[in-house]
Amino acid sequence: MHHNIVLLAAILAIFPLSALADEASMQACAKSLSPAARMIYEASAASLPPSSALRDVVAAQTRKLVMAGRIERAAARPAAEAAGNCLKMAQQ
Repeated sequence: MHHNIVLLAAILAIFPLSALADEASMQACAKSLSPAARMIYEASAASLPPSSALRDVVAAQTRKLVMAGRIERAAARPAAEAAGNCLKMAQQ
């Protein structure tokens, strides 16, 4: 019985560490983004429910930023793809 408790405690201790590692990787990725991609990343991350389709959220936020004149249309697709790659880390 004691061994099971120790094993369970060890498993539970590992999960938060992996979440922190993912968060650190995601933040490092976000810091490497271009200004346009960073805007898309921040807007999408703020409105990304856990069960939503990442592509749909990124596309909607990118569209809003382009329509508001904050991102040039020509830069929108590559910026959205870069932001989406960083955001994928949050869903893994």
